[in-house]
Amino acid sequence: MKNLNQYNEYSSKRQKELWDNLEKDEDKLIEKLTQFYREESHKLGKEIAEYFARYGKDNVIEYRSLLTRLSSADRKLLYERFDDFIEKYPQYKHLTDVRKSIYKLTRLEGLNESIKLQQLEIGAKEVDRLHDYLVDLYGDTYYEMADSMGFGKSMLSFDKEGADLLINKKWTQQKDYSDRIWENKSKLISYLTNDFKTSIIRGDSFNRVVKQMSERFVNRSRADIKRIVRTEGTRINNEAMMKTFDDSKLYDEYEYVAVIDRKTSDVCKDLDGEIFKLKDREVGINFPPMHVNCRSSFSVVIPDDYVDRYEKLYGDYFESTEIAENEINKLKPYEKNITSILKSIEHDNRSKLVGLDFRFKSVESLSRKIIADSKEKEISLEDAAKGINDKLRYTFVSKEKDFTNNYFKTVGTLRNKGYNIVRVKNTFEQNVVYKGINTLVEDNNGVIFELQYHTDKSYYVKEHGLHEIYEKQRVLDKIKDKKEWDSLRNAMIELSNKIPIPSNVERIK
Repeated sequence: MKNLNQYNEYSSKRQKELWDNLEKDEDKLIEKLTQFYREESHKLGKEIAEYFARYGKDNVIEYRSLLTRLSSADRKLLYERFDDFIEKYPQYKHLTDVRKSIYKLTRLEGLNESIKLQQLEIGAKEVDRLHDYLVDLYGDTYYEMADSMGFGKSMLSFDKEGADLLINKKWTQQKDYSDRIWENKSKLISYLTNDFKTSIIRGDSFNRVVKQMSERFVNRSRADIKRIVRTEGTRINNEAMMKTFDDSKLYDEYEYVAVIDRKTSDVCKDLDGEIFKLKDREVGINFPPMHVNCRSSFSVVIPDDYVDRYEKLYGDYFESTEIAENEINKLKPYEKNITSILKSIEHDNRSKLVGLDFRFKSVESLSRKIIADSKEKEISLEDAAKGINDKLRYTFVSKEKDFTNNYFKTVGTLRNKGYNIVRVKNTFEQNVVYKGINTLVEDNNGVIFELQYHTDKSYYVKEHGLHEIYEKQRVLDKIKDKKEWDSLRNAMIELSNKIPIPSNVERIK
């Protein structure tokens, strides 16, 4: 089972890359939300400043002055803010019961309710942003794993409704990510209102009050959302990878894999290496995450009858695998030189080679691709293999300002080395689904490889957005499902239109 072992190694490597990408994406989301908290903290500071200006003296507020009833104008303003929130987020109307007794509020209670309203608005935005993030994560991970396994549109497809159900599932202590966000908001509201009250009673100055509340606001909010993002990210990443293996119908068991270091929990250490049935997996019981900030994952166990299952489900395993292996072996004597040249180009023009570990399709992945194309195009396995041009593929990412010049430097160097540019496809224009430069290159031995050229932005959009939408679209019938097909196409165009077009890119033909 040489090929299966190779595939297992490849799959594990691909899973590791997905985990590395997950950490980077989590960091970006957490940083965006942290900046959002800082902005909201500044707004709260301005509101407190107004309180000190209206009710304070010599930069201090007497506590008793805040026990006076709110003015009718202030009550009206607060009431309108609550109404605006309910109009925007009707699903959270039950969190705004104070509207019934708003006419009774003191100045202090009015400020407390204003703080509460701000946190409700933040919580609603956190829920929306985290939901969108988790949906994208699920889709991206699912299709990345499906691609690494060689599954085409005739084999696997992403279920958006199923993803939503999974993301919103109450999995530990009968809570989901939304419950945890609102639980954290409730605690933070209590902390902030008590902080303000205590500071006023103590006679603190405006600067001290704002400093203390801002630190509490930002630091607590960041710690809370970081914990949720990390934990839910682990859950959804693992579930998406496992769903790919589930859908393949090739596996029965998985091995629990813990990250063993000084941070590893006792529960994950105990589970590390244990084998469980796929059908029996349960998050928090025998499948990660087992706890907050859990970093554990899994590895599928290849069954003894894998080949029999494969052939029953997808086609002639041995024939397609043999063809795939031969195709990859044909390329190997030339790959080293090609890679060396591209690395020198990377150094010379400051373009970055990404995904280099996956420049070869795996034998298993290529085998499945051959079968899928053979069925779809109704051609032989051999002809399908010949028509696949990304068996050896490379991707360059370049800064937007240097993009066009870097591309010409790259192809110029390749031509000087005796390479032939077979085909150039430039899709950097408005109102297209995909933006990038796809080039087929041929060496003097007739070996063809694919070279993709991207800006930072076009590469990010391709990896984090377009792929998911495309995979949903490609399983549809363009005629029968025209309305949905067109809608998804328009969504991809809208996303791609946000990518800046590099200067002079029209020269690339």
